[in-house]
Amino acid sequence: MNEDYRAVVLPHPAAELRPNSRVHWAAKARAARRARRVAKLSTLQVLRRPLAPPKPAAGACVRYSLLWWYKGTMPDADNCLAACKAYLDGIADALGVNDRTMECVGISRVHDKFAAGSVSIRLSW
Repeated sequence: MNEDYRAVVLPHPAAELRPNSRVHWAAKARAARRARRVAKLSTLQVLRRPLAPPKPAAGACVRYSLLWWYKGTMPDADNCLAACKAYLDGIADALGVNDRTMECVGISRVHDKFAAGSVSIRLSW
């Protein structure tokens, strides 16, 4: 991935957003709205920092990598990505791009008991 990136650090998505959870659709929708809003606001804060690259042009490809910090047993990579769908939608909203133009370039799961419980989404364009 490009060395020039911006990282959006978020907490692990709510349990309702995990692909294997069996919850009522309303609870899942509520959790997705909350996660999307948190990701959008966090991304806007990251973009306001000094030296942040300008927003990508319309139609530009945004590349992202996902770092999932955990403790205990290692989660499946595809479950980590699926749980972060609402986060990625919120990031796309903040960048003003269609999430179809976002490309995943890697998923890393890192065992660290001190940073566990957080997700870092690294963006470059």
